[in-house]
Amino acid sequence: MTVQQFHTLTEIEKIAAIMQYGRLLAQGVEDEYRIFLYQFDTFYVTTKYRSDNDSLKEIDIFLEVNQAIPHFRKKIISIHPAGRIQDIPAR
Repeated sequence: MTVQQFHTLTEIEKIAAIMQYGRLLAQGVEDEYRIFLYQFDTFYVTTKYRSDNDSLKEIDIFLEVNQAIPHFRKKIISIHPAGRIQDIPAR
């Protein structure tokens, strides 16, 4: 999926695409919101949910991961293990 294709989706379709194509990299807390960072092939998406009722507040799209990082500077709860790059030597 390209960023242009993602932009044309409705909110419900974006959530479905995130669940199907996105890879969870990190989640964090900012004020009364929970924020999730997902990686797609060529872009990144953050979703922001209210902590008290789990309602979706916004979906943001970023071309570079460092554009999304300010959401996670306050407090990172966890980084998904699949998002970590490991160097495994060949045998």
